Amino acid sequence: MKVFNIVWKILAALAIIAGIFYAVVKYGDKIVSWAKGMYNWCKDKCGYGVHLVGEEADFEVSEADFEGNA
Repeated sequence: MKVFNIVWKILAALAIIAGIFYAVVKYGDKIVSWAKGMYNWCKDKCGYGVHLVGEEADFEVSEADFEGNA
């Protein structure tokens, strides 16, 4: 009886993994477009976004910022 329960749990886990894999393959492009839409919505509503580093950044970083003052 123990063997049957173990086999049943393994088969159930494999079925769940197969279902997730199928959903990602079938609806992957829709999931990605939904995620991009949620990112853009949050960026517009909450003010979150990608902070630029380099020439386009609106702040300056110096070596003194990285010295240990702790």
